[in-house]
Amino acid sequence: MTGNLAYIVEIERYRGKVGGAEEIAPNSLRATTIFRREDVGWRIVHRHADPITGSRPIESILEQ
Repeated sequence: MTGNLAYIVEIERYRGKVGGAEEIAPNSLRATTIFRREDVGWRIVHRHADPITGSRPIESILEQ
């Protein structure tokens, strides 16, 4: 954190249906959020998240 900028890096965990799956499954995202201090308080100015994945067959991510 500096005087006017701050960031957090976290793992977001949730349960839901992904990619047309029928079952609810646990999932995790690696997320970074950047904040800027403004007159009214801290505001999010950027957020990025991507899935944490391991090895899996290509067929599991292709649209059918």
